[in-house]
Amino acid sequence: MSTPDTSIYIVGTNRTWQIRAKTLKLILTSTVLLLIGLAAALLYQSIWHLQVVGGWEERYAAENERNEKMRSVIEDLRERVVDRGTLEMRQAIYSNGPDPEELLQKNQRQQETIEAQQLRIEQLQSETNDQQAKLIELDVQLTDEIARYASLQESHQQLEIQRAILQDNLTSLNEELVQQQTQGAELQKQILSLQKQLAAIPKVIEKPTQTLASTPTSRSPALAGPSPVAIEKIQLNNRNGQLNVRFQLSNRDRKRQTGFLQTFLVSADDAVTPVKITDHFADPFAIRNFKNVRAEFKNWDKSSLLRVVAWNAKKQRVYDKTFPLNKVN
Repeated sequence: MSTPDTSIYIVGTNRTWQIRAKTLKLILTSTVLLLIGLAAALLYQSIWHLQVVGGWEERYAAENERNEKMRSVIEDLRERVVDRGTLEMRQAIYSNGPDPEELLQKNQRQQETIEAQQLRIEQLQSETNDQQAKLIELDVQLTDEIARYASLQESHQQLEIQRAILQDNLTSLNEELVQQQTQGAELQKQILSLQKQLAAIPKVIEKPTQTLASTPTSRSPALAGPSPVAIEKIQLNNRNGQLNVRFQLSNRDRKRQTGFLQTFLVSADDAVTPVKITDHFADPFAIRNFKNVRAEFKNWDKSSLLRVVAWNAKKQRVYDKTFPLNKVN
């Protein structure tokens, strides 16, 4: 009878995990042994360093003690030498030295010399103080002179400014004089021409016609004195239904004029109505001789009037005239 086959089965953890556990145990054991060896090496090195430092400290203490002993010996020798030198000096003074009275006289002379020098020093100090006071006075005088020079310079500058203003006024007056002379010559020519024309035609009584630029239709009352400005060379043109106005605002006074100007259309009933200045519509001006002014009106009628009003810098009405629109080109 044959024996049956026997099968053996191993029950437990995996063989791979056993190998890994052994490897990890070996690594940890090696690391612990290595750390123990390093700690032992560091301990030995620290002990050896302490022994070396202790030996050097003992040597340093011994050297310091030896140096202290040498210093005490040197100081002792030095005191002995000084005492001996002092003793020998005293013996020499009392045995072969000068007379004490001579020493007292010499000392008194030195004291007198020192007192004289101190007195001289006090005199020099007093003279120095006097010189310092004089210097302070001179400094004050110099400051006053500088202030006076600055005042004179400022006065000179103001005179220069006034001279420049007067020169400007003189130039302006010369220009105005030349312009007036030119206008006078032209007026003289026109007068001569008119006289010739009047002499050539028979005397006929005709009603004079007023020109558009010279004679206004009406004028508002209560102006602030004589008007320093005037309207000259007025031109009225109709372009595509739009009224274009051009004229010159001339200066009648020698001084430079500043103020506000307003140009607008009014009806015949509002030609003499008092008008107030409106900063929104009034145009500022500053003229020495004249200024060209332009204005445009889209909505207008020939029955309307063109009114020109001027105010001075104090906003006082100095010019107020109206012009008809029946001769628009």
